[in-house]
Amino acid sequence: MRTLYRWGHIHLISWSGLLALGLLTALGASEGRAGDNLLWYRHPA
Repeated sequence: MRTLYRWGHIHLISWSGLLALGLLTALGASEGRAGDNLLWYRHPA
């Protein structure tokens, strides 16, 4: 049961990451610099 929960958690993170990446790509394509600023805000490193 714990393994199932762990896998579900991993899939949730991966799907959230894909969704966020898609949104960033859309913003970058439409806004240009705004997308870069959002990416910088999300990942300061």
